[in-house]
Amino acid sequence: MESIITIKSKKRLTSKFRFVKVALASAIVIAMICLININMTNSKCKDLNYATNHYMTTGIFNKNKVLTVNGMKLLFSDDNKAIVEVDGLYYESPHTRKKYQLSLSKTKGRMWKLDDVKDISTLTAKNN
Repeated sequence: MESIITIKSKKRLTSKFRFVKVALASAIVIAMICLININMTNSKCKDLNYATNHYMTTGIFNKNKVLTVNGMKLLFSDDNKAIVEVDGLYYESPHTRKKYQLSLSKTKGRMWKLDDVKDISTLTAKNN
């Protein structure tokens, strides 16, 4: 009777151990995919056009998100700083036309990092 109980408990332990191995392998694969995605995005952000488009169209907590960047105008640029004016449709409904002024700077890794976003759509509407 005892041998039947120990065999069942051994089977349960091996099935639990197998589940832990599969879960650990899955977590490692997902972490590797996330790291590769982050690395690819960082390498592409060395281009100012890509960085501007990326910062304005992605992000869960991005309050200034646009559906697509319709227009981009470079106002100022040197080796380490850039100011870009971006025009696009606002992400949330109603999809009004928005205009933003972005301030970007280069990091030590030579990729563009977003410093500041200013909504200038109300300023341009008052001037016109």
